[in-house]
Amino acid sequence: VRHPVKYFVNSRLQVYLQEEGPEEDEEVFALDGLQSFLLKQRLVEDRLHGSAPSRLRLSAEGLLPHGAFAELVFAEENKGVAPLVEQLEVYMGARPEQVPVDLAFGGEAGPRRLVGQIKGVYPELGLLRWKPGALKGADILSLWLAHLAWCATGIPAETRSVLYATEERFSVEETLAPDVAWGQLERLLAWYWEGVHRPLLVLP
Repeated sequence: VRHPVKYFVNSRLQVYLQEEGPEEDEEVFALDGLQSFLLKQRLVEDRLHGSAPSRLRLSAEGLLPHGAFAELVFAEENKGVAPLVEQLEVYMGARPEQVPVDLAFGGEAGPRRLVGQIKGVYPELGLLRWKPGALKGADILSLWLAHLAWCATGIPAETRSVLYATEERFSVEETLAPDVAWGQLERLLAWYWEGVHRPLLVLP
């Protein structure tokens, strides 16, 4: 869903392209883009769970650079996630639930089932997704798919799904009837099945 062309190349052509990482013995004094993202993710997770992030623990886990740079990066990344943490304040300390999904589909490709769990459903608050960065189309699509699956289960009387980013958010307030949500999922599943067999057009 997030990278349809990449999925096709990996699953059908068995081609895997990977970027080379730094040498294992290379001493780290700053974080690259991925390391910064993972650190921000951990800082937000700790606060969502009701605990304050510990610089010493994060350093011991290898999430911070060495020496005096650790304190500088820790302070900088905490400042960077502050707007997101403020948006998530209402969820802090609450315990999310998991919604089981088991949906059957037909169609020309034959019977198929969508089985799994929707994580991050907070009672009286709805489905929560968050990201310590900028929103992208793939993030919104992922939220929409989870919202459709949640509605299709027929479990909730009222659904609300929201995706928070560092300085913006996207929400789905409409509760769809189970048959409507199921129909939209069936159409998307047909596109997925088609994309497994041949590359689909991806607009920039």
